[in-house]
Amino acid sequence: MVAKPGDNILVDTFTYSGFKAIAAASHLNLVPVEMDDEGIKPEALKEACRTSGARVLYCMPTLQSPTARTMSLARRRRIAEVAEELDLAVIEDDVYGFFFTERPVPIASLAPSRTFYITSYSKCLAPAFRLGTLTVPTDHISQTELLMHASAWFVAPMLSEVVVRLIESGKLEHLLRERRLQALERYRVFLDVFPKAAKLQCPAFYAWLPLPREWSADQFAAAARGRGILVTPRIAFAVNDGDPGATRICLGAPKDVVALSDALQTLREILVRHPVNVVSVA
Repeated sequence: MVAKPGDNILVDTFTYSGFKAIAAASHLNLVPVEMDDEGIKPEALKEACRTSGARVLYCMPTLQSPTARTMSLARRRRIAEVAEELDLAVIEDDVYGFFFTERPVPIASLAPSRTFYITSYSKCLAPAFRLGTLTVPTDHISQTELLMHASAWFVAPMLSEVVVRLIESGKLEHLLRERRLQALERYRVFLDVFPKAAKLQCPAFYAWLPLPREWSADQFAAAARGRGILVTPRIAFAVNDGDPGATRICLGAPKDVVALSDALQTLREILVRHPVNVVSVA
């Protein structure tokens, strides 16, 4: 609705791997915007917009993937102001907001006339549960319905019915509480092994692992693979060629916290050695 092949799209310097795939399949050019501890920097957004001519911003203000950073309310307001000032369409991905007991204020509520707000039940129920929600600006409703009809015909009735019953019975909130506790338990295991990582009060099932100066993200991914552990490779989330000095670690895949702890201990063992001594035999 908001972009055509060849258009530039503004994204975080390190962005969601799924959106990189969507952009590649749709022949869209991703323009990286500098980040800080809260995500996209407003002034960097303005500069990137002016130099690239982009008119669309994709962002994940809450538990941004891969960095797990969350924007403050002040930052969200500033991003909304910049979007209004520069006439940007905003695609707000909020699939991880449920990890907060009180979901942070979405940019969509601050700039409703230009924000496309996305959530997903796949993240809180099960990956195979392919259902989400899209809230669009009022003047895009008809076009949204047309494109939904053209691409998917309609939502699978059984999935919709399951979600409605979970909501009405209160069982969805029970499941969300369980997911929050599970994520918190696994993140505590991660912090026990890597205490210098960010201390998150409301973590998701992944973490942003800072790497020692002598390690690149590619070297670390190769060394981990040599020990039988797959971590997210830099190419999956990096928009430019710069090394992030960190990498995304999935905490949800191991079957229990014991297996998770064992895998994380192996990763720590890799990092205490020099990359030349590890990668050469991986």
